[in-house]
Amino acid sequence: MLRNLIFDWSGTLTDDQGLQLLPQALEFLRFCRATRRWMFLLSMMEETRFAEQATRLGVLPFFEQVKVGGMDLPLLFSDSLETPGRVPWETAAVSGPAA
Repeated sequence: MLRNLIFDWSGTLTDDQGLQLLPQALEFLRFCRATRRWMFLLSMMEETRFAEQATRLGVLPFFEQVKVGGMDLPLLFSDSLETPGRVPWETAAVSGPAA
């Protein structure tokens, strides 16, 4: 069973400009919280820009951890699994289509 979800930001939860949530994004985040899934956000976006967008869209409370501004996504991804109780076989990355 998937218990841990690592989300990307732009093109996954929001449009590429971060102006609005994609259809059903908020509904999916609510579902994940209601079913007690751990949600983590990982993005290369600049920290202050991300904070402004996420605050305006009201989604920060859904995430247990947020890491933004990092250039080494594989390292950030593996670091996210270092949290006690998080195991790789119960974890999925949720990302938009590749450009």
